[in-house]
Amino acid sequence: MLKSHNDGGKKDREIQVLEAEFRINVQKVDDKIKARDSALNNLADRVERPIQAYVTFNTIYGVEKAHSKFKSQSVLSYLRGGCETPQGFHGNVLRIKASPEPSTIAWENLRYGPWNTFCRRLLTTCAALLLIALSMVITFAAKYLQDLFTDQVGTKGVCPNNFVNMNTQTKRQYVLQDRELTHCYCDELSWQERKDDDLCSKYFQATLYVQMVTYFASLVVLLINAGLGAVLTRFSTFEKHHTEDSRAMSLMMRLFVLKYVNTSVVFLVNNNERFLAIFANYGYEGRSTDEFSTEWYNSIGVTIVLVQLGNVFMSHAIKAWQFYCHKYNITRAAKDPLFAITQDDLNKLHEGPPVRFAGMPTLRLKHV
Repeated sequence: MLKSHNDGGKKDREIQVLEAEFRINVQKVDDKIKARDSALNNLADRVERPIQAYVTFNTIYGVEKAHSKFKSQSVLSYLRGGCETPQGFHGNVLRIKASPEPSTIAWENLRYGPWNTFCRRLLTTCAALLLIALSMVITFAAKYLQDLFTDQVGTKGVCPNNFVNMNTQTKRQYVLQDRELTHCYCDELSWQERKDDDLCSKYFQATLYVQMVTYFASLVVLLINAGLGAVLTRFSTFEKHHTEDSRAMSLMMRLFVLKYVNTSVVFLVNNNERFLAIFANYGYEGRSTDEFSTEWYNSIGVTIVLVQLGNVFMSHAIKAWQFYCHKYNITRAAKDPLFAITQDDLNKLHEGPPVRFAGMPTLRLKHV
């Protein structure tokens, strides 16, 4: 009887804890609803000046007539016309251009002007450039470590003629006389033979460190490329684009350019003598690598191949992770009633990714 009484008291306490958590979650939902109602009431009371108008014509002739009458003038045509102001509409100068499909228009963003959206895109681009600056710093640090490790062993000497055809004893004598020829002898050995050979043990460790640094730099460049996509995609809503088409085009163009710049940082740091000469006054004399040489393939070539292969798998890995999170949230909501309290929260869990629709152009009039 005592055990049954204790079990009942424990269940009562668990029920009380669940009830308390449920009330807290309900209160949070009520606060969100009140905040949104207050925002809607403020929007209803606000009187704003219309900045755009969408006009639909019944005939092609009407479109051409309106376009010829109110079309925007270039600076050159404005000067040729004697600096005359183009014909307006009720005292307002109009700018006219084809409008996108109504389904692609972000109506809530139309109140943001060109200058406002430009500043927002500039801030987003600056955030992406900070990631590229981080990539450059890490790539330069990797270059410095690579040169530091290779300077500790013999890599600067030029291999003698017919060194490959010499016997092992003769090669070892050359290395003992000149340590800068260590690479000539050790590069012919396998990794296990380098590790066990007394002449190549330090060379083995140095080359191992160089490879690790190279792989790490490649991983950083790959992660920065993925981070650029995440940053630009996440902040594309902040930029307040007027249409989904302009948002997608702006995202694609900047992402292409920034990824190209981030990947080319490897060439700039490792193979540009002018860039490396900047740090000569600070005690670091970086060595540029000859294109398509053995050292070039060991440093730049490996990085390029790893980054390109990583880009192939990274895009699929991100989508796979998003799919896993989507399924995990649905499973968790089925097991935990408190995970999705309202029907709206439950509906959002079952929604898939947004579908972007492109549209046929119509006509849009805009005040200046």
